[in-house]
Amino acid sequence: MGQLCEDFSVLVVDDNEINLMLMEDILDVIDIKKVKTIDSGIQAIHEIEQNPNYDVVVMDICMPGMDGYEASKKIRHMGYQGRIVALTANLLSKEDPKFQEAMMDDILLKPIDLNMIKKVLCFS
Repeated sequence: MGQLCEDFSVLVVDDNEINLMLMEDILDVIDIKKVKTIDSGIQAIHEIEQNPNYDVVVMDICMPGMDGYEASKKIRHMGYQGRIVALTANLLSKEDPKFQEAMMDDILLKPIDLNMIKKVLCFS
């Protein structure tokens, strides 16, 4: 069996401060303690440059400046091998060309469901 969910390090990227706090609380409930929050795609790129060892990046899709697709593509091109999970309130399919071009691994829909986040982050 793989790494325990509790041992994961997670980078959460979202331009909405309330969403970031909510994700921190949800991840704490499922015992993920190594969490860093970032509020833009550009900051996420800088963070991965400095610390490429996150197990999972949870990336909001709709952000001003650089959206989650573009940030994910850049992170992948930097050599990041961990999982990138799209975070969106919109219907999104893994077959969507933008999702595939961004080389994302999975999708979390807002509002976040505790069981779904555990399934997507820990058991995929």
